[in-house]
Amino acid sequence: MLKDKRGLDMPSKNSILRKMGKKASKPKSRCQGVFFCDNVIKEKETEKLSLIGLFRAITVKAFPTTHPRMHVFFSLIGCKGKTQIELLLKTPDGEEIDKIGGPINIPDESAETDVNFVINQFPIEKAGDYPVEVLINGVVITSRAVRVVPLPKPKRKAKRKPKRKTKRSS
Repeated sequence: MLKDKRGLDMPSKNSILRKMGKKASKPKSRCQGVFFCDNVIKEKETEKLSLIGLFRAITVKAFPTTHPRMHVFFSLIGCKGKTQIELLLKTPDGEEIDKIGGPINIPDESAETDVNFVINQFPIEKAGDYPVEVLINGVVITSRAVRVVPLPKPKRKAKRKPKRKTKRSS
């Protein structure tokens, strides 16, 4: 049994559903990896995908700024029919920046569906981890953050003192 804030027994969601004669269902939809990259290329003949310039972090000179363009790529399994796929972009403080996406039709539940979102002019206010949540039909199925870090300041080289000329004794 779970306990509430006061320490009293609290039934679980599954036990409530069992009493109602229902089963708790696990979402069938799964997400295979979430990748941030500079570009995604699809070869015409083989339809192979290449993720170009994979990254986990964005380095910036100053704040605020915008990252000109990035791709968010992932594969879905277990979706079928008209499916609403969205990305929810958040600040390090958890505030919503943007929600992008739309419906796609997935004919086969057993097939992997590759999804590529292009994000232009990603706003960056400060350093930190910017979560990107993947939503399927309004439910978050996974999340991954892109880290934003300031460009390190260059180290100053110590000035070398000129060598003194010494007289040689003979």
